[in-house]
Amino acid sequence: MARQGLFLQKEGIAWGLVRFQPGEPKEVEYRLVSRRKPQMLWKRFLFGNPEEYLDGPKEEEVDLFARFGWVYLSKCGNFFVYQAEGEQVLEVDSDPQVQAISIQAVRDQEITSLVLFFINTAIIYSLNSSWSLFTILNRGWLPYFIPVLLPLLWLFFLLLLQICTLDRLRRKLARGVPLDHRKPWRSRSGLHFIKCAGSLLVVLGFVGSWAYAYSGDLYVSSEYFDVREYPGDPPFATVADLAPPGEYRLNHSHFSNGVTVWSNKLVPVNISWCEKADVTTDDGSVFTAALCLEYYEAETEWLAKGIAKERKQEEEEMAKKYGDSYEVLALPDLPADYAWAYVDAWNHPALLVRVGRKVLQASLEQTGDCQMSLEEWTAQMVEALMD
Repeated sequence: MARQGLFLQKEGIAWGLVRFQPGEPKEVEYRLVSRRKPQMLWKRFLFGNPEEYLDGPKEEEVDLFARFGWVYLSKCGNFFVYQAEGEQVLEVDSDPQVQAISIQAVRDQEITSLVLFFINTAIIYSLNSSWSLFTILNRGWLPYFIPVLLPLLWLFFLLLLQICTLDRLRRKLARGVPLDHRKPWRSRSGLHFIKCAGSLLVVLGFVGSWAYAYSGDLYVSSEYFDVREYPGDPPFATVADLAPPGEYRLNHSHFSNGVTVWSNKLVPVNISWCEKADVTTDDGSVFTAALCLEYYEAETEWLAKGIAKERKQEEEEMAKKYGDSYEVLALPDLPADYAWAYVDAWNHPALLVRVGRKVLQASLEQTGDCQMSLEEWTAQMVEALMD
């Protein structure tokens, strides 16, 4: 750039952009000198004077380089940029082994940044989201998470690439091979343009993913029905199926009778069912039950297994945290691929069962003259899934 009459300005490097000022073309040398201490904000205040790392190198270092004809110009990541004019420039730091130590310090800073990147990502995710992979897939939310994952993965790649590049340079210097400052740089500039193109693709992917996520094909819309208005027969047993013959009546007091149905490509059938009803038998006995359940029918059995496993873990954690009488309940032999019964956080007996690609999680509260045993209603639930 200097040979073209463009010269780096004082503090001209910031946010990935470089400012130049025009002048007469001439030969100018530039050097990158590694920072001796990390530039991360929290470390600036742990190691000495924070202004030292905010404003630039130490005055002693600037004076030393000035004696050899080098003028400090700008910061560039974990390096300081110095400039000298003329063809015969005296090098301040020419020992490859000493340079290797400096490069190692910069590499270690990048490794620290990578570790902090993982820690911060894990903390932010744990504090802001309780959704696991199967929840994301099950609810059809994956397209919404892609725009978040793309920049994170790209940042991880850039940090890893920087670490590998610095370590390769460190090993070369440690072997006593000096730096070749006259080496043509254009032959190695392809990697820089690849990173630029990758960054552009990440930005385009970020925008495109959001547009794709909100398109009609992937946007997960739900429908709500009253229990009495649900179209067709549900693929599981309801209170009307569990109760003995008699007069059926929905009970809307202190309970919401409703059905939410949604679909996505990985889990085509998703039903959330809440029903509270009374059934009066011929002899005047009343069967009162409140049934809450979640039903999933996945595209693959592998996904169904994951949904069942995740639901069990969630219920165990919730019941142990909020339930006063959490316990695992004994079940008879059921014709299911997986079955587990427990007392949930509301102290109601509950069932989690998987039959092939179908997963059902149901909780049944019974209050009335006649009640069903756990063995009876869970057997009917599994039998309905077998159809």
